[in-house]
Amino acid sequence: MRDGAFMFIPADQPPAAAPLAGDDDQRQLAHFLATHNAECPLCGYNLRALTSPRCPECGRELRLTVGLAAPYLRAWIVLAAATCAAGGTGLFFMLMIAVAGWPRVWGSAVKTFFMNASLIYFMCGVPAAAVVLLARRRLMRLPTGRQWLLAWAAVAATSLAMLVFAGLVN
Repeated sequence: MRDGAFMFIPADQPPAAAPLAGDDDQRQLAHFLATHNAECPLCGYNLRALTSPRCPECGRELRLTVGLAAPYLRAWIVLAAATCAAGGTGLFFMLMIAVAGWPRVWGSAVKTFFMNASLIYFMCGVPAAAVVLLARRRLMRLPTGRQWLLAWAAVAATSLAMLVFAGLVN
């Protein structure tokens, strides 16, 4: 958890900035946690009143570093928007299929294949949206480049599925 301009990261992860030096940083970490609630970034355990630089819950070593006060959410918001769009569309199609049944024939075999593929993609978007929303903290720990790769892949796949569906429906 980030509190002010400080964050705690497991010791085996590369720091975002140079850590404070030696025993002084352990003293500062203990001093900070004596009066602040902060969660272990790995397991979420409350580290208040910590006496050593190790999480008592998961056992990972901690260090005090300088980090962003607010998380960088842009890539996650793009990813969440794309997966929620697919999930919402998939939920709508699931309700339609529950009422009217799975559409059997869309015309040609190629058209039927692409329509079925887009329907299946949208229905898979329902659990994908839930995963993106529930795993935000884990996704935020990925490198920024990987976050953007996931986000734009979701945007491209959802846009393609919507274009295929819209283009093939008469």
